[in-house]
Amino acid sequence: MQVETVGKTANPEELIFRAARQDYSSEYVYDHIVPTLLDGCAEDVSTVEDFIHKRLSRGEWGILEHPTISFGIEGVSREVLAHFTRHRHLTFDVQSMRYVNMSDVDRDTYTTPEVFTNEEYANRHGTVDIDNRSHAAQLYENEVQFSFETYTKLVESGVPKEDARKILPIATTVNLTVSGNARAWCHVLNMRMKFNAQNETRDLADMIYDELAEWIPSVTSWYDEHGPLQTGP
Repeated sequence: MQVETVGKTANPEELIFRAARQDYSSEYVYDHIVPTLLDGCAEDVSTVEDFIHKRLSRGEWGILEHPTISFGIEGVSREVLAHFTRHRHLTFDVQSMRYVNMSDVDRDTYTTPEVFTNEEYANRHGTVDIDNRSHAAQLYENEVQFSFETYTKLVESGVPKEDARKILPIATTVNLTVSGNARAWCHVLNMRMKFNAQNETRDLADMIYDELAEWIPSVTSWYDEHGPLQTGP
C-alpha cells in the first residue's frame, strides 16, 4: 500500500489565514501582504500559525474547508476502501473491477493480514493467539489464490468480469484517487488513527497523516497536541 500527494492547494495555511482574517477586516485581505494583516491581530498572534491555532482553540473548524488535497493510493484492499468511502465528504475515483481484468494486473492483487505474520499482533481486543499461525496463514493464502485462479478461468471462459469478480475476496486490492478539504481529513484522522480502528485502515490513515503534516503543518501540530478533534457535530 502506498500513498502520494497528486494535487493540492498551494500555500494552504496562508489561504486559511486570509479567509479567516477577512471575517475581521474592513478591507479586502487579498490586497495586503501577510505581515500587514498580522499587524491587526491580537497581541498574542504574531504568526500565521498563531492565528490558526487561536481559531482552532475556539472550535472554528470551517476555516479548514478552504484548502483541498488529493491522494493517489495504490494497493488498498476493498475492505479498507469500504471504511474510507463512509467518509462522505471525500471524493473518490476507484479502479473498477467491472472493467479491469483482475487476473492481468501487474501488482500484488490481494493483501495478507498482519495477524498471519506477526506473533505479537494485537487488535482492539488485545493480543491474538492462534494455535498454528503458519498453518492458518497457509490456509488463507491457498484459498485466496484459488479464488483468483477460479476468477481467471471464469473470465477466460467468457463470463463477464462484472460477474466473475463476485468470487474475489474482500482482500483484493485496487488503486484510487481521493480528494478532500483539510477539515474532512482531520475527521478521517479522528476515526481511523485510533487504536480500535482496523489495523490496515489505521496504517493508511498514518500514511495520510504524514502527507498532511508536510502540507498543513500548523494544523497537524495542533492536532498532535489536542487531537482527536471534534470537527463536526
